[in-house]
Order: sequence, then structure tokens, then C-alpha cells
Amino acid sequence: MQNSMAMIWNLSNMNKSLLVIALLFVASFQVKAQNSYQLIKSFPVKGSVLSSDELKNSYVVNNENNIIKLDSLGGLLAIYSENQYGQVTNIDATNPFTILTHFKDFNSAIALDINMNAKRLYKFSSLGLNDVAAICTSYDNKLWLFDEAEQKLKKMDDQYEITHESADVTQLIGGAISPNFMVERNQMVFINDPEKGIFVFDIYGTYYRTFMIQGLEDFQIIGQKIVCFKENKLYAFDMRSQSDDIIKLPADVNNIKDLRVTRNYLMLLTDTNIHIYKVSAE
Repeated sequence: MQNSMAMIWNLSNMNKSLLVIALLFVASFQVKAQNSYQLIKSFPVKGSVLSSDELKNSYVVNNENNIIKLDSLGGLLAIYSENQYGQVTNIDATNPFTILTHFKDFNSAIALDINMNAKRLYKFSSLGLNDVAAICTSYDNKLWLFDEAEQKLKKMDDQYEITHESADVTQLIGGAISPNFMVERNQMVFINDPEKGIFVFDIYGTYYRTFMIQGLEDFQIIGQKIVCFKENKLYAFDMRSQSDDIIKLPADVNNIKDLRVTRNYLMLLTDTNIHIYKVSAE
């Protein structure tokens, strides 16, 4: 399936370590190859939000709003419970030693350590930020946030000071956006608006590109690809060749709600379980 998305990209600043990780995954997920899936474990959980880190751990928010951390074998590592700030709306595990959890309804966030203990609380309203729509971790372990009220991407340091910010997005693209998800990869910040697409900024807050990929709840950036789950299919959108492919998923799993891929592992979240697979190309 070629050129189904209008996408233009320049990866001159590719982070080498992330590229190595990306190539490990892409090598096992060649679209024309017959991928082999070995089920490692199915862990019973009824949840919604799913994330993963580069250590092959997975994180899922269950229906009781607890964050469950599992290792690559599906073993339970830790559970974090916090109901004071409402529903967990997103988890960014880019840095496995600082797990960033967003509580959008209460305009707050909590950073957890590797053992899922709270180590930093962000109350954005008390910092003069009254409508933080999405957040993510930066490459230097600071915080990116999108201030929907001001329509600006901002970077916050450990002293809660804004060190970088973009121009007003409405002036940059001719309209406001309502992000639900963002992530930094390859020295770029990718901001997702399900209705309008993916907006890309550099690490200084300068607007760079827009990808007209709509209808996404979240995605992963792996090398030059945007990897996402949409309409019950796993897509890999190549940002250089402007092409996209559908990657075959295990045939024995139904009712997939979300998925993650990391280092030759596939995590599938269904209505009742999280399934962890080892992936190899035949």
C-alpha cells in the first residue's frame, strides 16, 4: 500500500542508539516476510492505557486505575495506585528509570522511578499552566508539555521553569490543535491531534512538519517509521519513502484494544488480557 499518506521527512539528526534499537525491531517485522510469533505469556487484566519501555517492560492501566508493570516474560514487577488525581490518561516510559504518568482531568502528572514509586509531582495549575493537554519526557529527562490554552509547546526543567517554547501554533498552521498524545524521538517532538494529524517540532520548539495521519490515539516512532494501531491493523508508515505497510498480527488474538512493539517483542492488550509475544522472521 503505497503513498496512502502525504508525508515528507528528513532524518538528518537520527539518534544512533535509537536507530540500532529500531533496526532490531524492523528486521523482525519485514512486511513481506512471514513473521513468527511465540506467545510468552498472557496476563489477565482489564485495562485501557498501554505503554512499554526499551527494557521490554510493559505498563497497563487497569479498570481500577492501577498501573501494572510487567517484565518481558509477563511477570508482575510492581503496581502503582494513585486515585487522588483521577484517571491516568497516558504513560510515557521513554526513560525506563523515570515513568511519566499524566492525569489530564486534574491537570497534573507524576514521575515514577523504576520501582514504580512516586518521585516528582507536577501540579500544572499551580505553575500557571491551566490546560496541559499532553506531556512527554525529553531526551535530557526534562518535561515537554503542550499548553492548549496558549497553543504552545513548552519545555520545563527540574526547577519547573519553562526553558523553551514554540510560537503560537494557531499562527504556524492556521488553526488550533487539541493533542491527546506526544512523544520525543530522534531529536524531534511528535504531537498527535486525532482529528488533524501529527505535528512535528524540533527540540528547541521550532515547528518542522505536519503528517496528515488522522484517527490515532497513540503511536511509536521506530527509526524512520510511525508505527501505530488503527482500525484493528498494525501500520508502519515510512516517513522517508512516503509509503505505508500493514504488518500481520497473531491470528489467534481478537478484540485488540492497543499494542506496543519493542526490541522484537509485541504486547497486545485485549478486553481481558495483555499478551506478550517474542517475534522473529522466518
